[in-house]
Amino acid sequence: MVDIDISISFQIGPTENDVYAFVYSLGAHRFDELLYSITEEAIRGLVHSVRHDQVHDLREEFAVGMKTDLNEKLKSFGVFIQNVKVTNVNLPTALAKTLEETTVFKTRMQEQEKNRENQMRILLNRETQTLTALEKSNERTIQDLQAKSVNAAEGLKDNALDSATARAVERKTLPSIELKNLQANYDRYVEAAKVSAEATIQAAEKQAAMILATADVEEASAEFLMARRNFDYNEKRIDVEASLLEAVPLVISGKNGDQVIQSTVLEAVRSTMN
Repeated sequence: MVDIDISISFQIGPTENDVYAFVYSLGAHRFDELLYSITEEAIRGLVHSVRHDQVHDLREEFAVGMKTDLNEKLKSFGVFIQNVKVTNVNLPTALAKTLEETTVFKTRMQEQEKNRENQMRILLNRETQTLTALEKSNERTIQDLQAKSVNAAEGLKDNALDSATARAVERKTLPSIELKNLQANYDRYVEAAKVSAEATIQAAEKQAAMILATADVEEASAEFLMARRNFDYNEKRIDVEASLLEAVPLVISGKNGDQVIQSTVLEAVRSTMN
């Protein structure tokens, strides 16, 4: 049961009519009963309409309301309420203990909630910092990869340009190189042919000289043998020169060419005619 202590200050009068009305209409005993019933009803309404933790906060409001209600009900009996004050509120022991434990529990819950909020705030700040650092790291990595990609693309572009330039230069220089190689091979072939021809001519001249020497030695013995040897010499020389011409494609022209023709073909024709 809730115990509420109330202090009520009242006045009977101030006129004689008020006193007369109080004494003959109400009386002291009935006044106590009426005052008790009115205050009990007001306290019951307060208990049923207000939570226990709000009683102390509503003392002034409750006291003003009760004062107004008592004056309306008692002024006709010559009683005027001057002041109403709630002096104390006592809850039952079990209820008070339960409420106290509830209050302590709520306080602990509030503290734990605050601690949890603080921890969540710390974790959130930590995760935010980690996420920010990770985003910055990823951004730097992406920038590095983009820079490497650009450098690689530039390198590939330069390599492709160098390769294309090299191929173009190669295509331009290859025909001239091949022409030079062919010219060099042809020059070597002609030089080798000249050397071979000179060697063959020298061998033929040596053989002819030997024949002439032999002919000079035998000239005294027989004119016919001399003519025969000259004929053999010329025939041999013509055969050698013919084989030489077949083996080496020489171009006979100019003064030296005329001398060669005169010394070979024409000489052979003259010898035959003689």
